[in-house]
Amino acid sequence: MNLADDIAAMPIGDVAAAFKDPRNLAVWAKIAEDIVSIAMPGPEGALACEAISLYVQWVLASGGGTISPDPDPIHDAQTTMGRGGRNA
Repeated sequence: MNLADDIAAMPIGDVAAAFKDPRNLAVWAKIAEDIVSIAMPGPEGALACEAISLYVQWVLASGGGTISPDPDPIHDAQTTMGRGGRNA
């Protein structure tokens, strides 16, 4: 395969679906699986795709699967004396 074939095989539909639902882990994982299968078309690629799929199933089974930003990143990034930060 050459670069033009790789670009033509990119998962444009999956990327569009991911941008419509950016918090859904499963649709982003589908993009990763598509890219891995393009980059590694042999059994190694199939094994990597299966690992991605199993990870997503594990996350969904544990009650996760929604990607959400930290609601207060500035506060969470601060270190204080009481929590053992660098000034402790």
